[in-house]
Parts: sequence; C-alpha cells; structure tokens
Amino acid sequence: AGVANLSAFIAAASKISEEHEALAYEHLVMMMAHYHLTNHRLRELSPDRPGGRPHMEAITEDNQLLYFLVQDLIYWNENTARRLEAIPARARQAGTDNWQLITSGSVTEDATSRLRELRFALAQHYTY
Repeated sequence: AGVANLSAFIAAASKISEEHEALAYEHLVMMMAHYHLTNHRLRELSPDRPGGRPHMEAITEDNQLLYFLVQDLIYWNENTARRLEAIPARARQAGTDNWQLITSGSVTEDATSRLRELRFALAQHYTY
C-alpha cells in the first residue's frame, strides 16, 4: 500500500516466459515487500529497465534509491558495470545521493570493491 507505479513490476514480470523466471520474480516481489514492511517504506517503483536478471529500482520514503537484484553471484564484468554504474546518475536525477544494492545472492570481492568506489551501500543474501 502507498507505493506509486506498481505497474512497473507487472510490466517487467509480464515479459517472462519460463517457470524459473516466474519464480525469480516472485522472489523479487517478496524481497521488496519485506523491505517495505521492515525497513524504509517504498515510495515508488521506477519503470522497468533492461538488464538481464530480475531486478527493480525503487525510491524509499526517506529518498534512497534501492536496486533489488535476484542473482546468485554478482561479479564485475562489462554487463554488471554498465548496469550498476548508471545507478548513481539515476539516483541524483531522482534527487538523492543515497543508493543501495540489495541482492539475494553474494557479491565477489572485486565487485564489492567496485561498488564501494561507486558509493553503494550493499545488502547481500537478502531474504524475507
């Protein structure tokens, strides 16, 4: 309740065609709902962006950009860099200089180091 643009999640999930993708989106929505109920309430979801694994951006009521990502292991490569290096600019466009990656999986040491350079807060192994 109280989260704007919930249709962004439906638009993203409607593109799936496999059962394993459906389960990943179910996991994603449960992560977001748990965060909303137990941490900082979500204010709005951002429109779906391309990027592979099930993911969703949200802005919290205290004006933090969250990037939820369902992925077992995050390692730094060209795709990861392209996807995550764009987050700080989008956060600033949204009027915040706080952003966080919340993932159900693990992040390698190299990726953690790169994320720190980009000033990400990081939550690994996030469950509900």
